[in-house]
Amino acid sequence: MAHILGNDLIIATVYNGVATAIASAKSCDIDFACDLKEISSPTSSEYRSYMAGRKSWRVTVNFMVPTDHTAVISEKNVGSTYTIRCYIRGNPSIDKIEGTAILQQAKVTGTRGNILQGSWVFQGSGDV
Repeated sequence: MAHILGNDLIIATVYNGVATAIASAKSCDIDFACDLKEISSPTSSEYRSYMAGRKSWRVTVNFMVPTDHTAVISEKNVGSTYTIRCYIRGNPSIDKIEGTAILQQAKVTGTRGNILQGSWVFQGSGDV
């Protein structure tokens, strides 16, 4: 049985209909969540009851910082809105989400003796 590997999950930005994979990504996470609204009543016994509320989504991309002389420490893109597409390599028409997201956080981590690493957190805005 074949397995889907970590490098088969592609995170890309979309501009004018063209998807460009986010370069140097070493790992990524896609998180979906929904609020829970308590709907318990006095007749619900001692246990709480819930119903699903609004949903949210977030994409985190971790990467190695390249040495191509681009800015490493920059806040200029935080707060910008992007179209993000997440898909599985070889199956992009079925296993795909796409939506508008705001770059909420850009982080650079430097540990002595290790490769400089960074991460971007995109907070989804609206439907996927």
